Amino acid sequence: MINAFIRSSIGSLGRAIMDFYIENSLIINAIILLYAFLVFFGHRNYYLALDAIMKEAGMDLESKKKKRFSQSALEKIEWGNIKKSTRLPFVSIPKKWGLFLCDEKFLKKEFTAEKLNIFIDR
Repeated sequence: MINAFIRSSIGSLGRAIMDFYIENSLIINAIILLYAFLVFFGHRNYYLALDAIMKEAGMDLESKKKKRFSQSALEKIEWGNIKKSTRLPFVSIPKKWGLFLCDEKFLKKEFTAEKLNIFIDR
């Protein structure tokens, strides 16, 4: 009875979409779950890159006396080593659902002095 009520209320297009989902639910749910895992590991990869940047710059997030990042400090960082420290070839920015290729261009664009100083202040 509930199925008949739902089918009558969603219209012909809704019924077609619902039938397609029911027939292919395993594949659709597997794709969604795979993407969620990739985003989760992308977030972890982001923090691995952040940790590698802090170590390369000689910064310690746990110390009481915190130094600030400057543009000259960023120019000394070897971005190739940061890329090698990540485990996967992609990253995901925290609190976002997008996946990005982890290359030197992305790392330089994402980890600016302002963003790194925000992480130090936390």
